[in-house]
Amino acid sequence: MRISAPPIDYAVLVPIFVVLVGAALTLLLELFLPPTRRAVLGWLALLATILSLVACGFLWNTSRLAFGDAIALDGFSLLMSIIILVATALAILMSFDFLGLRGIDYGEYYPLLLLTVSGMLLLAIANDLLVLFLALEVLSLGLYILSGFARGRETSEEAAMKYFLLGSFSLGFLVYGISLVYGATGTTNFTRLAAALQGGQLLGNPLLLAGVVLILVGLAFKLALVPFHMWTPDVYAGAPTTITAFMSVATKVATFAVLIRLVVRSVPSLQADWSLILWTLAVITMLVGNLAAVTQRNIKRLLAYSSIGQAGYVLVGVVAAGSPSPSVRNEALSGVLFYLLVYTFMNLGAFAVVVALARPGYERLDIDKDFAGLGRERPWLAGALSIFMLSLAGIPPTAGFMGKLSLFRAAVDAGYWPLVLVGVLTSMLALGYYLRVIVIMYTRETVVSEATIPLVPIALIVVLAICIVATIEFGIIPGGPLDLAQQALAASIP
Repeated sequence: MRISAPPIDYAVLVPIFVVLVGAALTLLLELFLPPTRRAVLGWLALLATILSLVACGFLWNTSRLAFGDAIALDGFSLLMSIIILVATALAILMSFDFLGLRGIDYGEYYPLLLLTVSGMLLLAIANDLLVLFLALEVLSLGLYILSGFARGRETSEEAAMKYFLLGSFSLGFLVYGISLVYGATGTTNFTRLAAALQGGQLLGNPLLLAGVVLILVGLAFKLALVPFHMWTPDVYAGAPTTITAFMSVATKVATFAVLIRLVVRSVPSLQADWSLILWTLAVITMLVGNLAAVTQRNIKRLLAYSSIGQAGYVLVGVVAAGSPSPSVRNEALSGVLFYLLVYTFMNLGAFAVVVALARPGYERLDIDKDFAGLGRERPWLAGALSIFMLSLAGIPPTAGFMGKLSLFRAAVDAGYWPLVLVGVLTSMLALGYYLRVIVIMYTRETVVSEATIPLVPIALIVVLAICIVATIEFGIIPGGPLDLAQQALAASIP
């Protein structure tokens, strides 16, 4: 029997190739650079990220399947890739001075970061369950190592171990789910899976339903959805802050990209089943994430539980995207794209303030002690953190408010008003712990002396400026990014 290889279309992988070449060059260059010149590696990694962004721009009007339909390059996947690369560029800028400050300026940091990004970019364009698994493995292996990058610190090593063990366990669910779906349908390809389900004969197949559920469990772990969130607070608190910031945004964007392509584009015939599962996950994720955040006294743990709650809000849009109405579906998907974009800036901005407050051998993480009096001690940093906190809470006229409004409006139009009610109530609850940080900064007396805080590096100032401008501008003038999301969806593969 003659087996014919599928046509090779390397053009769709150019953004990933650029990142991989950057990772290889930084890894090789590190061998010849003295420790005092390792900043060059950061600039090279940033250049690779920017060039990958440029490649995404050149491919913007591309919409096609490649490699035997295993890869889907279209407006949706390209916009998701752009958000991932923007988050990566900001994380690299945050890392320039932080690594040396914390004594973890090792040469393999940037290559590992870029290799992780390559897995995320592959996940964003995956159109096959096997590609999905491969991409998750690539991004996970890099994040396991980066989570424990602060060598010798028990919290960092504990974070890496917990993430590795629970991550491996969740991937077992994913692999078993893939095998069940293949056994029920005879394919792992999203496009052919959708075609196989159109007849309706397989809709009641227990193997298929069990396989989809197990795949959702594997993806829910990466998204830190309750009850698969147990690793998140400890990993976020123990990992280097720059890695925490990066994984809190980029991992979610990449995983939501493949989740949407799977449930909305591949198994719409099973909408009644997966929407109920995601509806339930959204409710308990919003409730548990925000309730747990109220009691936190460590800023990284607070932002960890906040990110859990934020994932619940995005899931509201994913549930609404299952609507049979094309207009409501597009409204929901554009809301998800818009919210993930603005979440990138407001969440990375909040972590950038935490990085800016770090000093040699010590990070200011205790909200009651380390953030007290920050409004007088560092007024512009306190002001920036206040903007990001208010945006995460969804207070107008910030981008967070417009993001939640777009998600909730689509869910109401789709008939999921109870889900929106839970989202509104948990947003009111979240306002308490976000405002608490602001109140402490402006009403408490300073505990940590100003002389112990180093000057904010230029690279970090650039990150904060970009995040502040985006958070405010996208809240006041959201038309630009919303139009971009609509263009991306219009140029997507049906």
